[in-house]
Amino acid sequence: MTNDTRYAGLAVRFSALAVDFLLFCAVFFPVARIVKGVWLMGVNDHRWAHGWVVFDPICAVFLAIIFLYFVGLEGLVGATLGK
Repeated sequence: MTNDTRYAGLAVRFSALAVDFLLFCAVFFPVARIVKGVWLMGVNDHRWAHGWVVFDPICAVFLAIIFLYFVGLEGLVGATLGK
């Protein structure tokens, strides 16, 4: 029994990640604009900014969505939308 599996190269993998990244940007930038009033959040736009610790609840929600996107789609479908 031969295994004819072909693995994706670095360029294909990077392109897939870029597509996922652009998808996140298309969703997250408008949401940040609506919720925070800015397209790109700086340190002063965050709710809690103390020295090196910069955190905001919207960032926690974005991170959770990104995590669930990758884990959920890889687990259920076997690939993200970029792949």
